[in-house]
Amino acid sequence: MADRVASPLPRVSPGFIALVSHDWNDQWLGRAQILSRIAKQFHVVWCGPPHEWRAIPSRARSGPSVQEPVADLPMLHTYRPEPWLPRLYRPRTLALRLFQQRLENARAILERHGCTHIVLSIWNPQYSNVLPLVKHDMSMYHINDEYSFAPVQQPISAEERVLMTSVDEVFIHSPAVMARKGALCSSATLTPNGVDFDAFASSRPIPDDLAAIPSPRIGYSGFLKTQLDWELLYATAQQNPQWSFVFVGKALEQPGLAESLARLDSLKNVHFLGGKPSRELSAYPQHFDVCMLPYCVDDYTKYIDPLKLSEYMASGRPAVGTPILPLREVSDLVALATSPMEWRQAISASLLPAANAPEERAKRQSWAKTRTWDALVTTILNRVDRRLGLVPLEQAAEVLTPRATQASIARL
Repeated sequence: MADRVASPLPRVSPGFIALVSHDWNDQWLGRAQILSRIAKQFHVVWCGPPHEWRAIPSRARSGPSVQEPVADLPMLHTYRPEPWLPRLYRPRTLALRLFQQRLENARAILERHGCTHIVLSIWNPQYSNVLPLVKHDMSMYHINDEYSFAPVQQPISAEERVLMTSVDEVFIHSPAVMARKGALCSSATLTPNGVDFDAFASSRPIPDDLAAIPSPRIGYSGFLKTQLDWELLYATAQQNPQWSFVFVGKALEQPGLAESLARLDSLKNVHFLGGKPSRELSAYPQHFDVCMLPYCVDDYTKYIDPLKLSEYMASGRPAVGTPILPLREVSDLVALATSPMEWRQAISASLLPAANAPEERAKRQSWAKTRTWDALVTTILNRVDRRLGLVPLEQAAEVLTPRATQASIARL
């Protein structure tokens, strides 16, 4: 009997509807890093938030909101809903109908580009009601923050519980969140924040605005927010005028933050360089003498996975941070300090030749190499592949869990 010939698999071309809480911009958080890489293989529609109904007149004058593909990423399409599809809250039936139409418009963009299967990629629990509103073939929820943003732990919201149990796959960014929420999910995979290793590890000229600042430079790169310990930073900078404290990042609009920044900015050895596009940001940490991770120690920060940690480690530079749970798990790579005196001691030690020896640099970079965005995206797409019944992708390098032992998670 002749050998049986396997039937060819049907042609499947996935397209992704990404539901995010902000418009596309050039300062990439983890969601932009991941979706931009998915868009190198598949079409992605980035669905930013709709405008409020009060803005209908001004939005109408500005014309349609559908935007062109992102530069250098022809398969990433940004979509801000049309003026006649605003966000409404009441009546609920109309609000859901407008939301549904926005989703149908996003789906239509993918279908026009030949996508045969639709994947919902959800990045905020505010979209807990999305699943019945649009036809799709797979859904996934990315938990990349503790969305209460509260310094004291809050109960898991009802809308997030709905998402975790309803979607096909959940991707969780930190071991602490996995310990708290993983068992509640339909299927949970740990995908910690990654890094564009080559961008941060490759030698680049020092940016002009940084070069103008006297060394040694003690630097922070990332969004400026209330979750940083501004009292600690002020006291440390005030007591150490021999060092330049440099902040590279955009300030968020949060209550009380502007006052904290103004107070710190009054010191002559403090320098704010503003936000930088992600493609320029990698030039900064490698020219810091010491990198900073100055988080408040509370119930919010124990659940984070600092994006800048991997970036600092890829640069090879020494770092000092506060003893939040995620940093305690890498205390052999990051010096931990609590008080201004301890920070002074830790920074002083980090400026010594021993902290900058080739073997120390190699240890930091070796850790960062295990957390590349490309490996994380391969993990995600392997899950998509299996859900849609595609031929399995080539196995990716193992995505290593941050050094959170079972004992440390049990302490939560």
